[in-house]
Amino acid sequence: MLHLHHSCLCFRSWLPAMLAVLLSLAPSASSDISASRPNILLLMADDLGIGDIGCYGNNTMRTPNIDRLAEDGVKLTQHISAASLCTPSRAAFLTGRYPVRSGMVSSIGYRVLQWTGASGGLPTNETTFAKILKEKGYATGLIGKWHLGLNCESASDHCHHPLHHGFDHFYGMPFSLM
Repeated sequence: MLHLHHSCLCFRSWLPAMLAVLLSLAPSASSDISASRPNILLLMADDLGIGDIGCYGNNTMRTPNIDRLAEDGVKLTQHISAASLCTPSRAAFLTGRYPVRSGMVSSIGYRVLQWTGASGGLPTNETTFAKILKEKGYATGLIGKWHLGLNCESASDHCHHPLHHGFDHFYGMPFSLM
C-alpha cells in the first residue's frame, strides 16, 4: 500500500522511485508462492478525487505512471472513502471496517490522531489486509504516511507501528505533517 500526500509536484517526483522499491520486495522466503499469484499494489492518496488522474478522465494533469499501472492492472470505479480525514479513512482502508469500530474516530470532535506523543492507535487485534496477505505468503510493505498511532504505554514501545499490523517493511512517517 502506498500512501501519498497532498503535493502533486512531490507526488510526481518520487512516485516512480517508491513504486520501484515496493515492487522489488521479494515474496517471503518461508512460503511457496505460485508464479500465478498476482502482485498487489494499493494506492491511497489524501485529497485526491477519482477525476484527478488521467486514467479516470482528467486531461489537464498528466499522470502517466499511474495511467500505465491502470492499463496493466485492475481499475476500480466503485469506492467511497469511509471518512474525509486521514486517520479514519486509513483505518477503514486497511481493515475494511468502519473506523468507529476500531476506535479511530473521536467522540470529542477530533477525527485524526492529533498528538505525536499520545498513546493510542489502530488496535493490534484488528485484521488488516497486510496481515491476511502475509498469512498467504506475500511480502508486504507500506510506503508513506501511517498516521494510525505509534505508542501504547511508553514513548518507545511502538506497539501501534505498521510492523505490528502485518507489514514486513515500512518506509515513511508514522504521523501527519501537521
